[in-house]
Amino acid sequence: MTIARAFWITAPGQGELRDERLPTASRDAHQLQTLATGVSRGTEALVFAGRVPPSQYAAMRAPLMGGAFPFPVKYGYSAVGITDDGRRVFVLHPHQDRLVAPAAMCIPIPDTVPTPRAVLAANMETALNLLWDAAPLPAERMMVVGAGVIGLLTAALLARIPAATVTVIDLNPARAALAQAFGCAFATPEAAPAEQELIVHTSATEAGLRLCLAQAAFEARIVEASWYGDAAPSVPLGEAFHARRLRLIASQVGHVAPPMRNRRTHAERLATALTLLDDERFDALLEGPTTFTDLPTAMPEILRPGGLCHVISYECPVHLSLRERSERASAPGEGPPPWTNHQPASYNPPIQRGIPQMQPHTLTHQRHIIDTNTTPLRPDDRFGTPTQGVSWLPLDFDETRREGLYLVRFAPGASSLPHEHVFGEAFIVLQGTLIDSDGQHLPAGTFVRYDPGSRHFSTSPEGCLLGVFLRGPNRRLAAAEL
Repeated sequence: MTIARAFWITAPGQGELRDERLPTASRDAHQLQTLATGVSRGTEALVFAGRVPPSQYAAMRAPLMGGAFPFPVKYGYSAVGITDDGRRVFVLHPHQDRLVAPAAMCIPIPDTVPTPRAVLAANMETALNLLWDAAPLPAERMMVVGAGVIGLLTAALLARIPAATVTVIDLNPARAALAQAFGCAFATPEAAPAEQELIVHTSATEAGLRLCLAQAAFEARIVEASWYGDAAPSVPLGEAFHARRLRLIASQVGHVAPPMRNRRTHAERLATALTLLDDERFDALLEGPTTFTDLPTAMPEILRPGGLCHVISYECPVHLSLRERSERASAPGEGPPPWTNHQPASYNPPIQRGIPQMQPHTLTHQRHIIDTNTTPLRPDDRFGTPTQGVSWLPLDFDETRREGLYLVRFAPGASSLPHEHVFGEAFIVLQGTLIDSDGQHLPAGTFVRYDPGSRHFSTSPEGCLLGVFLRGPNRRLAAAEL
């Protein structure tokens, strides 16, 4: 029986990690080790605060959520996991370190989309559905009100329409650089352009919706993508709304837009969203990461207004303390848990005279353990397409900044791709022998440090294992650049 840990919201503004037993995986369901999840600020902030109206309990259920509104509830829908055979998939699942999901809901992630960016899939799916509802036309004047994640993803897609003029509106002038990176203009509300023919509203504020109505051209379309929870915005539908023949269109991601409803399944829509994320510019929409074990205390800060998509990272696997192992081992009907391979549950370290003794619970919350003997390595896809015969295991590694410590295994005959160490790199050969591109043999026990700007590739005829410390992202090179 596999034990998982999940984040549950227990009261307004409060959450905790709870253990739960996973069902057995089957041919129709995959067991996944979670690599990352994303926090969808708008919806999750309302759920975290207990602001889901009772009339919307059924409509707001996420596909694989646990519990019930208002509390306790396990909520979220942006998870990236890895299957037992090493395939990365996206699934609409809450924040949880291991999970079992229907195979039909596990959407393969393209090799060119890194794991942190893949958590944006649900948001990109929303943006795609917004465009289907909006039906944008070439050369239209378009405006997106609200430069959050949904607004910026929508603006980025609208900017691809031929000859379209897209302006992003937000109170925060710092969002101008993001809007411009996606090929859009930017303005604060007081400088918003008039006579806009297509407007998408994502700010979830009454002032934002009023601005949309005020800046709309004759017979303009206003697509309302915001969900207000239990708020009741007041808008001036009695002024120019009728005279201008404006159309206010509600868009909700739970249903495929009418033009595509009979043409695309939900799985196909998510697969398309993941393909659209093959663009490095979207990395600017990511914040964090925060480790999963810190989520209960970090969530109130993560959900403060004004942020983007916050990435939650997961250690693989998270080991329990000795006390927790003992409690699990003594549970009725349960055999020894798989993580007792280091010390028996009854183990007590010897007391050494003259040495101050720490309380056991102190290290329990400060120590993070990964069993590298049993934890599977995953395909090395850090340059997009997985490198054949090369796998890796992040140990203390920030996948957003591409910095930290990890293991790399070369299968016999495998080679790394040519690359430049932009910030420098160091490693120690733990097993086997690595041969550098200049012919230098590096046997087990060799420590190597590369200066910033160094370029190479490596090969291992018989296979090897490295412990690597990377100081920042490497740059892939063409063979002619070496």
